[in-house]
Amino acid sequence: MGDVVIAEMAKNPLEVIRIQRREYKNREFIDIRLFYQDDAGSWQPTRKGTTIHPDAWGDFMAALAKVEVDDAPPRRRRSRSRRT
Repeated sequence: MGDVVIAEMAKNPLEVIRIQRREYKNREFIDIRLFYQDDAGSWQPTRKGTTIHPDAWGDFMAALAKVEVDDAPPRRRRSRSRRT
């Protein structure tokens, strides 16, 4: 089968979140992973992500459906303190 990209969305100019069907050791998985653009302009996977067996996809989507944007905690900005 090989890897099939299902969707991709930009996180910022140098990173994308990619959802793809992957095959590993003759088993199929759904992979949701952060990719970064290297110096040559190629997209490389990071360790940030998860792999889900297709049998668990329905449960995963049901859990995501319960997430409400208003339920998300506010993002905290990192303070950049200057040392003198």
